Amino acid sequence: MDNVSAYLDKVRQDVVSENWDNAKMDMEKLETAWGMVIPRIQYSVERDDINSLNRNLTRLRSWITVKDKPNSLVELQEAEMFWDKLGK
Repeated sequence: MDNVSAYLDKVRQDVVSENWDNAKMDMEKLETAWGMVIPRIQYSVERDDINSLNRNLTRLRSWITVKDKPNSLVELQEAEMFWDKLGK
């Protein structure tokens, strides 16, 4: 339920295949998973890193809504970078 990496991958697959309905559903699952992770990490990581990932996910949701593949992929790449940084 809180596997952020898996949901990032699912959203990426949806965007690449331009399956926008699935991308929206998987985006909701990604945001739910991220919301479950935040309380567990908020004291051990920089607040700016959490905020950066929040901004990426917000922009990603918008790009998915307007079915913009290139910008969705850019946001996904950046979100994955921040997610990887949080894990170190």
